[in-house]
Amino acid sequence: MTTNNIEQLGKVQQNEINHKWPSALAELADVLKFELEKQGNIKDKAMQAKALAFALAQHLGGAFYLFTYWIKIESSIKRHRNLPTLCRK
Repeated sequence: MTTNNIEQLGKVQQNEINHKWPSALAELADVLKFELEKQGNIKDKAMQAKALAFALAQHLGGAFYLFTYWIKIESSIKRHRNLPTLCRK
């Protein structure tokens, strides 16, 4: 795989993430609003925060996966670019 191909793959992945990110954030905001409304009767703030954190963790799983996937692609591009200079001695 050439550097050009890796860079193109990285750009495609970045475009996909940029396209999906706003809708994912809007969906997350709706979920958090729903969870807060559902927990409106919880008096204990610690329990409310714990339940909200759990809901947030469930819905951020997909976003976290996309983010880590992009990081892997970025590191592959950087590693591939640095390879020729590392091999020269």
